[in-house]
This record gives sequence, structure tokens and C-alpha cells, in this order.
Amino acid sequence: MRRLVGLLSLLLPLGAIAQPEIVPAEHAVYDWMADLRVAGTLPEYRHETIPVDRAAVRRHLDSLAVRADWLPASGRFWLAEAVDGSSRGFK
Repeated sequence: MRRLVGLLSLLLPLGAIAQPEIVPAEHAVYDWMADLRVAGTLPEYRHETIPVDRAAVRRHLDSLAVRADWLPASGRFWLAEAVDGSSRGFK
């Protein structure tokens, strides 16, 4: 009985590890980031590796926020929509 309890106590934390939340591959943010990569604004983005988790998308958006002056007006609008928490946001 002690061995069973010991084994269960070792295995229980494995189920508590959080899984990354993946942004669906058909989400429009990927196309937008791919366009920015082609334009040279987001060279670190790799469209070949989608889907990625929300944290990775958020890191790309944060790096764009630092360089927002490089974006056209429409790009600044979509960046604000994504970062500030619209229905498609990543907040």
C-alpha cells in the first residue's frame, strides 16, 4: 500500500503540468505576421513553423510594439487590436 501511495504521489504532479495553448493554424495573425516578415518588419517570424503557442505569438507582437513606428497605419491598428484584447486578441 505504501508503494502504491508513493508511486501515485510521484505521478500526480505529471498531470498538473500545463499544456501550451496553441493558436489555430487558420488564424489571421499568421498571415499578417508573414506579410510583415516579407516586408522586413518581423524577420524573426518563421511562418513554416505554425501553429505556435500563444506565448510565441505574443512575443512577436511585443517585438512589433517596440517597432510600431515601422508599421503602416493599418499595421498599427491591427497590432493595437491584437495586443489590447479584442475578440481576436492574445491578452
